[in-house]
Amino acid sequence: MKFIKDNGGREKHFPCDKKKDRTNDCIARSISIATGLDWMLVMKGLFSIALKMGMMPNDYRVMEEYLLQLGWVKNKPFRKSNGKKYKVKDLPVNSDDRYIVKTSGHVTAITYGEHRDTWNCGAWSANSYYTKEVA
Repeated sequence: MKFIKDNGGREKHFPCDKKKDRTNDCIARSISIATGLDWMLVMKGLFSIALKMGMMPNDYRVMEEYLLQLGWVKNKPFRKSNGKKYKVKDLPVNSDDRYIVKTSGHVTAITYGEHRDTWNCGAWSANSYYTKEVA
């Protein structure tokens, strides 16, 4: 799977070109990339839910609630015939779909067959993932 460096639109609001500009926004970034929503809109949505839940906006439970509100559903990990999980770079994804993939301590986006993130976590095991619910 092809990897493309993508800040998820954060660069429209804040500098992103230097190492000091890095931040732990993988949840907002991956949601923005996969949904096409503006990064700032996603951040505000996550903060709003986090405040109601008494949590931080980068908590997985906040992310899940936000995605559920957007009509996304959680799926069990893709597994090989031997029961092992796939690496992000090897996921058998549909090139017409968008995915938000949880790894161990990180969230990344796959859109239309391309892995998009600020860094390549393709060698990490892919855990649960989210897809847009089909009507």
